[in-house]
Amino acid sequence: MSRRPMSMGGACAAAALLLAANAPMAQEEPAKTRIKETDPATGRLTRRDAVRSSALPINRTYAQLTAEERQIVRDQYEGLPDADEPPFPAEGLRPIVTLLYEAQRKLGFTGDLFLVASVDETGSVQKVQQIGNSSPEMVRFAALVLYQTKFKPALCGGKVCPMDFPLRVGFDGR
Repeated sequence: MSRRPMSMGGACAAAALLLAANAPMAQEEPAKTRIKETDPATGRLTRRDAVRSSALPINRTYAQLTAEERQIVRDQYEGLPDADEPPFPAEGLRPIVTLLYEAQRKLGFTGDLFLVASVDETGSVQKVQQIGNSSPEMVRFAALVLYQTKFKPALCGGKVCPMDFPLRVGFDGR
């Protein structure tokens, strides 16, 4: 059975769920969900979070997520059978979010960035679509990051399959 990628409407609802959900965080290693801004003069972390990514820990791969955290990812997909798995960045969300934060600091971008990456059976991104309005420069950079990111491919009926991966990251102002 082949699974079609989720619709754009489904992707919008999925990203909202990803940002709104709160996952339990009872693991040995503390889960990391945000990147704190560092004061360049002192090297100390400031109180405010510079990047708001998701309720998911950004320092874990899909295999390292708890069952509850995997469910947050799965909840982004309408009608995803229990045995199927969505695509997920092979090294977790941290490399993506870190690069996006560095670009955000240089570009001065604030607000939400929402992209949908079409991931093929090999875990490669074939297409990136922007949802909503964002800085064109930030969208181009984020798309390049996604194109260079290796993903754990989606599983449909126990076999690798193409599927979309929504990415929504919020950037706080300075």
